[in-house]
Amino acid sequence: MAKILIVDDDMPSRVLAQRILSAAGFTVALARDGLEAIEKIWEVRPDLVLMDVMMPHRDGIETLRQLRHIPELRNTRVIMLTAVADRAKVQEILNLGVTDYLTKPFPAEVLVSRVKAILTAPVKSFELPAQVG
Repeated sequence: MAKILIVDDDMPSRVLAQRILSAAGFTVALARDGLEAIEKIWEVRPDLVLMDVMMPHRDGIETLRQLRHIPELRNTRVIMLTAVADRAKVQEILNLGVTDYLTKPFPAEVLVSRVKAILTAPVKSFELPAQVG
């Protein structure tokens, strides 16, 4: 079954997502923040990363930005989780090539259906925009 890495500094949210996805048959790994996420991505090589936007040490946006700059990892599929429906924040994560995003809280069945849909779709190749100057 597919491997999913859940990255969230909030332990109850992390555990809840783990229970939901494990019950749906996925193999789940956990990380507490963006720093730990990059290490875990190298270690686990997940099929999908489920990552919170707001975290200490390195937030989800910075972690996604870093991920997109590592050639071996740049095509990793990522669903960003946000508690704030801020259009500017959503646009920023879309511009960084996020696969999808969910606004917290979300029903368990929505999470599972989004994950399944993404995992059955072809992997999109992500290219960084050319640097100007």
